[in-house]
Amino acid sequence: MKTYIISLFYIIGFINLIINGDPDVILGCGIFGFINTKESKLDKRSFNILGVNNDSRGGDSCGIFIDGKVEYGVNKTKLYSNFFKESKLLKETNKCKIALGHCRKASVGNISLETAQPVVLYNDKNEVEFVVIHNGTIHNYKELATKYIPDIDIKGLTDSQVMARIFYYAGYDCLEEYYGGAVFVIVDYRSGTPRVFAFKGASKQYSTSLNEIEERPFYFIQNEDTFLFSSISTYLECIIPDSSYYTLVPNQLIEIVDDDIYLIKECNRSNCWQSSYYPSNHFSNYGYYYEGQGYYTQNVLPFPKENKEDKKQEKKQEAVRVTDGGLYVMGDKPLHGMYNIDNYGETYNSAFKSDIQKLWFWDGILLYGHNEFVFLKTISSNFNLTKDDVKYCMPELLNYLSPYPIAELDYLPDEYVCDGKAKCFRAINENTSVAFNGSIQRFLTCKQLLYLDGKVDAILYGKLRNEATTELKNRIKESKINIADLYKDYC
Repeated sequence: MKTYIISLFYIIGFINLIINGDPDVILGCGIFGFINTKESKLDKRSFNILGVNNDSRGGDSCGIFIDGKVEYGVNKTKLYSNFFKESKLLKETNKCKIALGHCRKASVGNISLETAQPVVLYNDKNEVEFVVIHNGTIHNYKELATKYIPDIDIKGLTDSQVMARIFYYAGYDCLEEYYGGAVFVIVDYRSGTPRVFAFKGASKQYSTSLNEIEERPFYFIQNEDTFLFSSISTYLECIIPDSSYYTLVPNQLIEIVDDDIYLIKECNRSNCWQSSYYPSNHFSNYGYYYEGQGYYTQNVLPFPKENKEDKKQEKKQEAVRVTDGGLYVMGDKPLHGMYNIDNYGETYNSAFKSDIQKLWFWDGILLYGHNEFVFLKTISSNFNLTKDDVKYCMPELLNYLSPYPIAELDYLPDEYVCDGKAKCFRAINENTSVAFNGSIQRFLTCKQLLYLDGKVDAILYGKLRNEATTELKNRIKESKINIADLYKDYC
C-alpha cells in the first residue's frame, strides 16, 4: 500500500511540474552572481533572492565568493535560504566587484565542506588566484586529469575541482573533450586584474543522438554597470527592470570585460555527448517533484587521443580584443603595425595556419592593409607627426582607411560627441565623414552594435565569430581606395 501511495505522489508531482513548474528547474546545481564593471555597493537583497531561488537546484551544500573571500554552507546551512541569514561574509561586505554563488546537488564526490563550491585555488602566499563555479557533471574528468595534469594527485577531488585545476594549469582545450554537462564561470586573478570567463556547453544527449542540445541553463542581464547571471531566469528581469535576459551561445568560451562580451575560444563538441541517462526521481528541497541527477554509465567510446596539431609556433600571452569604440587592444595597449591573428584573437609569430590573418593597425585602429599603414607612416615622417597626431588630427582620414567606423578617441571635436559620449562616423572621403547609421559586427567580438545617427541604438549578442571574420575579409577585399592618389595629396 505504501508503494502505491509514494508512486501516486510522484505522478501528482510530475503533473504539477509540467503545469506549474519552472522549466529551468530540471538538473542541479545552481549558479548565480554579480560582475560589476567597478567596485559598487553589493545589492544583497537581489543576490540573496537569486541564491534562495537556486536552492531548488541544490540542497547538499552552498557557498559564496566575494572579492577574494569565500564562505560555505553545509549541514544546517546547506540551503542558501538558511545560509545567508548566518553568513559573516555577507554581513561584512558593503562594496564589491565580483560576487559569485553556488547551490550544489552532489553528483561526484561526497557532501562536505571540502567539496562545496566555489572552487578556489591559492598561490604560495595564500592569495586567491583562480575561482570556478560549475553546474553539471564531467564523466571523464579522471581521463582528462591524466592527460592535462598528470603530476597532480586528484584523489578525493570532485569533477569540478579537477576541471578548475586543468583550466588553471593547462588552459581551455579540454572544453572540446569532456563528456557530461557543464556551465562554468571562471575568475582568473593571475594577471593582477581579475579576468572573468563563462562557458555553456552543448553536445549530443546520448552517443546515438543526431543533434546537439544545451547541457545546462545559463541566463544573464548586462548593462553598463553589471553582468548579472543565474541558472534560473526567474527574478532576473525584476532585479534590473525594463531589461531582457539573454543566454550564451553554446560552446563558446567568452570573457566579460566591463560592459562587453568577447569570444575567446569556439569549441567543437560534435564528438561529445552528455550521458547515458537513467532517471532517479526525487523531490526538490521545496517539495515539488523534478527529474534529478540520476546515475550515468561511463563513456562508451574510447577517450579521444591527443591532437598532434602543429604547436611549433608559440602563442603570445594575451589575446586581442576590440573596444566598443572600435580600438583593437592587447591588454590595455593599442595595436600598432602588423599582427598575425587567428579567429580567436590569439597572436602568432607567423601565419602558419589557414585561419590566421595578417592585419595592420594604426594605434589601435584596424586598417585595410599594408599600403594604408605605409601611407600613414609616410605622412607622420614627412610632417614630423607622432602616431597620436595622425590619429587625432585626421579622424576622417583614419576612418577612410579603416574597414570599420571609429568612435573611440581621447580627443574629439564637438561634432564627434553627443551627451559626453563619442559618436560613430563613416568617412565619405579622406576629408569628410557623416554620422554612421547601420550595424557593426566587429572582428573578435560577439557583440553587434546597431547605430542611429552615430549613437548606439541597440545591442545584439551571439552572432558567430566566423560571420564577423567573413565580414572583415569581405570589407578588406572590396576596398577600392586609391593609395597613389592619396600620396599625391598628402605627401
